[in-house]
Amino acid sequence: LMTCIKLTPGNLSRAIPTIHKSLYPVRELRELKKMTSLRTNVAATPDHRLAERRSKQPSSSPLQPGRRTPSKTWPLYVLIILVCLAALYLQNLLRGGGGTSSPTLSPGDRRMVTLREHLRSLRDTFGDQPEHNWQIIRSSVVDMLNGTDAYSGPAVILLLASEKNERFAKCLAEQVATALSFTFEDDGRYGTIAPDDLEISEDVATHVIENRCRETVEKHRWHVVLASHLEKWKPDAAMMLHPLCDQENALYKNATYVLTVFAKHEAVAGKRERKEYDKLAEDALNRA
Repeated sequence: LMTCIKLTPGNLSRAIPTIHKSLYPVRELRELKKMTSLRTNVAATPDHRLAERRSKQPSSSPLQPGRRTPSKTWPLYVLIILVCLAALYLQNLLRGGGGTSSPTLSPGDRRMVTLREHLRSLRDTFGDQPEHNWQIIRSSVVDMLNGTDAYSGPAVILLLASEKNERFAKCLAEQVATALSFTFEDDGRYGTIAPDDLEISEDVATHVIENRCRETVEKHRWHVVLASHLEKWKPDAAMMLHPLCDQENALYKNATYVLTVFAKHEAVAGKRERKEYDKLAEDALNRA
């Protein structure tokens, strides 16, 4: 009743499915369905999870409310920049930077404004000086500030002081020269003639004065020369002032000379009339 079958590797591989199918056809079918369903679920799981992730991410659609795209906002930035530029341009016009609403000052008016500002500063610094001193300084140069080349100068400003106030007078003279230099738009620069430069000899002194004035006015085109201690100048050196300060035939009509003269304290102490001070200065120059 029993049949013995010799099994071989080849026969075994063919025999197992045949016997399996013949003995358990329904069971095999069920298991095949389960295996097929399992493979389908396993293969579909990554796509399903990826779809869930995508569904949870916020939409980047441009129609989503509450979100602005750069293409819609950049015109607003440009408009703000244009408004700011227009405001700056109008402000520049109102301050006189251009246009006809605020015309610029003429050279003469501009210099007069500068002179008033510097004289106001000098008044505040040297408050003890009488008001007519500042008026004399202003009236000495006002005709030269007309903004043309037709000067009526030169302007000569003589500062008379006591020997005891030499340091104070020196400081005041330098401040006046600086103020006038800025008034003539020379940026505070001016020529100087010190008594130490004139001590070698009278011939050397005359050449120093002549060359210093020429260098200041012709080379540098400055307008102010500060010459100090005229009472110490030798006679020939003092004579050089005549062609420089001559009102009708001056060597340089566009120059301003700030001169300092020191006298004995007793001669200038106390209050005097203006004419007396003029006489004292004239006497000091004549003694030079």
